[in-house]
Amino acid sequence: MCKIPKKKYLTFLLVLATLFFLSSPIINAEDNKFKLASKESLKEYYESEDENFYDYIPKELLQKYGATINKIDDLIKNGNYIGGVLSTNNEFSLNYYIKWIQVAIFPYIKDKKFTNEVNLFLSDASEYVINKEKIKKRWEKLGGEPQSTVWRDGKDNKISSVRIAIDGLGYNATKAVEYAKKWTDNTRELRNPNYSYYIGRFDCTDFVSQVLHDSTAGNLSEIRIDHWGFDYDDLDNWYYANGFLNPPSWTWGGAQNFYSHLGSYRRNITRLTNWRDVRVGDIIQWDMTPSNRTVDIGHSTVVTKIERGNYYLTYHSTDKEDEPITTFTSSGYIPYAWAINH
Repeated sequence: MCKIPKKKYLTFLLVLATLFFLSSPIINAEDNKFKLASKESLKEYYESEDENFYDYIPKELLQKYGATINKIDDLIKNGNYIGGVLSTNNEFSLNYYIKWIQVAIFPYIKDKKFTNEVNLFLSDASEYVINKEKIKKRWEKLGGEPQSTVWRDGKDNKISSVRIAIDGLGYNATKAVEYAKKWTDNTRELRNPNYSYYIGRFDCTDFVSQVLHDSTAGNLSEIRIDHWGFDYDDLDNWYYANGFLNPPSWTWGGAQNFYSHLGSYRRNITRLTNWRDVRVGDIIQWDMTPSNRTVDIGHSTVVTKIERGNYYLTYHSTDKEDEPITTFTSSGYIPYAWAINH
């Protein structure tokens, strides 16, 4: 008989409760309703990404940024945003709030004063959320903090693969891009019902994994070394599941975990440090908190168009199709690009 470690047993009970919660539909793409997953499942999700989980705004942040938070909430209430959750909602988590603002609000603010206010709030709030010690240990295991992707003349040396897992050979970039655009709508939430586990979470990396793997998209094979579901937290796994006591691997839907997987367990998937090497169908991940001086991968996107030297991204959370890459670069976000099979 297989003996289940106590930690895994408790995790299984948590997963069971999560799957029960997710068994009923909580998002209707037609009327654009949005509801976050249970706090227990969110806590496990964000802690797996080396974050401290907060289901409230710390008193110090409220005292310092109360007016800024109220302005952000007013934008969410009055705007047509996908996935926005107010700071006063029962479903609130600071982790989600920060990431969502970074993607959906901050890059589009026109008022310079308000831009500075929101930037300061995000920077200070991230200090609570980001667990720098855990991230430091993560990068140490991967051989040091990664080099970002920058524009340079000529070609940089590509980081060589270390171990085999996801095999980029045979990747269909054309179908991957078609899939990305099929399941993205700039005006409403649109989700493939075959991938329901990440409903109500920050969906960007789950979506990118779909783009790479789905048989109607990139068609890359999953990697699963343990079919019992005990090792979903191991970085060498990369698979989707949503069955009884059988969640997806942490690498499937967590941006930082996904990066760590690609950084140590890959073949024909290569980190790019030069923009000139990026092609349509490649993946770009983002550090949206560079002011914290710790590389923290918090967002994943797919390149769906390159036109006259301009790059365009498609992504979820909040959903955008063919969004100019300058939306992120002009916000100060740091890109980390992956070449798929080239």
